Amino acid sequence: MIEIIIAAVSIIVGSVGGYFWRKNTAQANANSIEAVAENRLIEAKNKEKDLLLKAKEQAIKIIDDAKKEEEVRRKDIEKMRTRIEDRESMFDKKISEFDSRKTKAKGRSATIMTSSKGIEDETITLGKKSLLGQ
Repeated sequence: MIEIIIAAVSIIVGSVGGYFWRKNTAQANANSIEAVAENRLIEAKNKEKDLLLKAKEQAIKIIDDAKKEEEVRRKDIEKMRTRIEDRESMFDKKISEFDSRKTKAKGRSATIMTSSKGIEDETITLGKKSLLGQ
């Protein structure tokens, strides 16, 4: 009978001991899973910060490149505008010179008159307009 009582007490003590051992093991396992999840969460947050930082740096680089390109194009446009203005002023000057020559030529043609015979013996007869000396 003592053997039965010892066996029953052993079963009860073993069951209680097993229960606590299993509880501690489960708790340790849960803690390790929780720690792993916490580590992964921290790693994910760090990775997120790194990606945001890289994205911001890339955005700044793109904006800087665009500003540089804009400045180059602005300078090119300014050069073209200057060239066009120079050409316009040169064209205006040539038109003015042409008009001046035209006016001078008209004045000369109005003042030069020849006789029907034309020029003879280095004498010029003035007073009669003619075309082709007639």
